[in-house]
Amino acid sequence: MIRAFIVPLKKLRAATLEVQKGNFDARADIKTEDEIGELGSAFNSMTQNIEKLFDEDREHLCELIALNEIAAVAVQSLTLEVMLDRVLNAILSLESLSLERGGAIFLCDEDKRTLKLIASRNFSDEHAGLCSTVPYGECLCGLCVEEGEPIVSRDSEGDKRHSRTYPDAKDHGHIILPLKSRDKMLGVLCLYLSAGKKLSDREIELYKSIADIISVSLQNVISYAKTQQSEARLREAQQIARLGSWDWDIVKNTLYWSDEIYRIFGLRPQGFGATYETFLNMVHSNDREFVQKSVNEALYEKKPYSIDHRIVLPDGSERSVHEQAEVVFDKEGNPVKMFGTVQDITERKHAEEAIEKGRKLSKALFESARSALKHSEFNDAAKEIYLHGKDLIGATAGYVALSSEDGTQNEIIFLDVGHAEGTVDVSLPMPIRGMREEAYRCGKTIYHNDYQKTEWMRFIPEGHTTINNVMFT
Repeated sequence: MIRAFIVPLKKLRAATLEVQKGNFDARADIKTEDEIGELGSAFNSMTQNIEKLFDEDREHLCELIALNEIAAVAVQSLTLEVMLDRVLNAILSLESLSLERGGAIFLCDEDKRTLKLIASRNFSDEHAGLCSTVPYGECLCGLCVEEGEPIVSRDSEGDKRHSRTYPDAKDHGHIILPLKSRDKMLGVLCLYLSAGKKLSDREIELYKSIADIISVSLQNVISYAKTQQSEARLREAQQIARLGSWDWDIVKNTLYWSDEIYRIFGLRPQGFGATYETFLNMVHSNDREFVQKSVNEALYEKKPYSIDHRIVLPDGSERSVHEQAEVVFDKEGNPVKMFGTVQDITERKHAEEAIEKGRKLSKALFESARSALKHSEFNDAAKEIYLHGKDLIGATAGYVALSSEDGTQNEIIFLDVGHAEGTVDVSLPMPIRGMREEAYRCGKTIYHNDYQKTEWMRFIPEGHTTINNVMFT
C-alpha cells in the first residue's frame, strides 16, 4: 500500500525537476485512478500547455528578430553589390532559419531576359560559373522570374525543373523567392534547404517577408543609382523595418523627422514642425528623466546613445522604441548636431514579456507542485501555494477556505490581510454567496477588475476593506 503511494509521487517529483530545468517535454507516468493519478494528469496537462506557450512565443520572437536584423543590414548601404552581399550573409547566419549555409541573389537583365548572379555563398567556382547567367524560364530561378511566385523544391536530384546541375553536387532542397517592387521583377533570392525538408506555411510567409525587405531596399539602391536620391523608396524601406531617421540641429534647435517617425509616434507625416521639446513631451513620464539623462551624457560626456524607452501616442496608447544616434562636435568640442534612428520594437517587447510571464508561471506552478509534495499537512501546503499565486499575479491580500459540511459557509484555514484596512471582525462567519457562490457553482476561476460596480457589492458588510479587483478560484 505504501509502495503504491510512494512510487507515483517519486515519478511526479522527477518530472517536476525536469520542468525546473526547462524540459517541458517531461511527463509524469502515473496510471493510477486515485487522487495521485488525477494530480499526475493535471501536471501533464500543465506542462503541455506551458510547452505550447513557450514554443509559440519563442518562435514569434525569433521571427521578429530575424526580420529586424535583415532590415537593419538592408538599409545600411546604398552600394548594390555590398548591400546584397551583406543581406545574403545576414540571412544565412540566422540560426532561427532552417537553411543550409548556401544560397544566392540574382538580378534581372530585362533587355537580355536573363538573371545575373550578384552574390553567392558556398558556391564552387564551377557552380558559380554555371549559374553566372540564367535565362528566364530555365532551371528553378528562371522559372521563378516567369511565374512571379515562390518555388519550393525538396529534392534537387529528383526535381526535373532543376535543369542546371554539375558533377558531385550534394542533394539539397530550394526555396526560390521573387524580388519585385510594385509588380516589377528585380531578381530572385535562392536559398538552400536540407534535402527532403518540408516548409510550413508560416515558414514560407517568413521567407516572403525577408524577400519583401530585400526588394524594397534593392529598389532603393537602383533608384539612387539613377537619380542620386530616392526619398520615396527610403520611406518604404523604413516603413517595413518600422525604422525612422531624425536630424537635430542643436544650435538652431530644429529637428527633422522622417515620415516613419511621425507614423511611429501616431502623428500625420510632416503635420507640424518637430522640436526636441515635442519629442520629450511624448516620452512616457516614467522614462522621460532617463531619456534626458542619456541625451545629456551623449552631448556633454560623449557617451554612446543607444537606448530603449516608451512613448505615449495622442490616443493614449503606448509603444516601445529603440533609439540610436551620433553627435557632431565643433572644433571646440561643443555639440552642434545629433542624428540617429528610431525603431518601433513594441512587438518584440511584447513577445519578450510574454516569454518572461510564461517563465514566472512555470516557476509558480513548479513551486506549487513541490509544496504539495513537501507538506503532509493540507493547511501548510495550501498556504505556500497561495503565496506562490499571490506573488505571480501581484495580489495584496486574500485567503484560503474550505466549504463547510452543509455547503453554506467558508471555513477559513489561512487569511492574509496584507495592508488592507477595515473594521469587520475577520473571525465572523463567511457565508457562501455573491461572487464566492458563483465560483463554487461553476467550478471555474472568476474575476472582476471593477468590483465596486458589480451586483455583488450588496453582500459586502459595512466597514469591509475597499475591494477594487478580486479573483476566486
